[in-house]
Amino acid sequence: MTRSRIVAALAAMSLSLATSAAAQGLPAYVPINPATTSRSALYFQPYEAPAPGWRATVQFDWSSMIEYSASAPGVPVAWLFDAEVLRLDVTLVKDYGPGNFLLVSAGAASVIDGVMDEFFDWYHDLVGLPVGGRASRPTNEFGYEATLPDGTTRSWGNPGLMLTDVKLGVGVRNTPSIQTLVFVTLPTTTHQRGYGRGVVSANGIITGRSQLSERLYYEGSVGVGWTPRHGDMEAFQKTLFWSGSSGLRFRFWGRQAMFFNAFYQTASYRDSGLRPIDRAEVTADMGFLIRPGRNAPELILALTEDLLPSGPAVDATFRIGVRW
Repeated sequence: MTRSRIVAALAAMSLSLATSAAAQGLPAYVPINPATTSRSALYFQPYEAPAPGWRATVQFDWSSMIEYSASAPGVPVAWLFDAEVLRLDVTLVKDYGPGNFLLVSAGAASVIDGVMDEFFDWYHDLVGLPVGGRASRPTNEFGYEATLPDGTTRSWGNPGLMLTDVKLGVGVRNTPSIQTLVFVTLPTTTHQRGYGRGVVSANGIITGRSQLSERLYYEGSVGVGWTPRHGDMEAFQKTLFWSGSSGLRFRFWGRQAMFFNAFYQTASYRDSGLRPIDRAEVTADMGFLIRPGRNAPELILALTEDLLPSGPAVDATFRIGVRW
């Protein structure tokens, strides 16, 4: 076999592997808790296999959150976030050159008092994860405030509908199994205080993947991000963040699959005495990936649970998405 035929065969094999892996990738996971997203822009970015033209992913999250840490005798600090958060994210990716791609992401979000507290209480009781903070709060009532160590209280209002920060990135496929994405976020959030970073952030994510068997696929990532201090609670804000993820996708029938992805992110604040924001977060993202036809877009049906901090409350997020 001539050298040109060997190169052509290797190229065809690489493209076949890339196409196979692309069909079995995990969905992106973006944290939704404002205490986290107002400081860090890190998230799980799946491997982007080569493909012609623009690729799009649209995801809609509906999250019921209650983070409540009451002050103790002699300790004035307290933290409360009680609301439902709705978010729509649109991400576009386009290749340039054989191993590089551009990524653009934008969206909108809404924070409301809540309409589903009773349902989420029933759901948590059903799965054996009761949320203690609910017992101390009125049903479907908004709250977002903090009492700091010096006794001062900060509160943040309900912004209603708002735009989110725009994300601009450049990706490099280092190998058929490893990818590096470098991106910045721009302070385009229309309600900065308590919800937006308010400054430009710089971030990088390395993603690795492996086909473990015909049906089982692995994908993991490591990320690092930097956001300057800005706005409320500057004295307690961290500026450097890192994340890690590890997930599996199992194709159980035809093109249909289930997935589980564990995501870790360092705390957004330090030395504030507020447990929900001074501690790292571990989140389980799980669900089903449905593809009705060979060339049809993939439907994402997901449920997200915060495993840590495990108290005094946990938030649940339901997500539906489509990717082409």
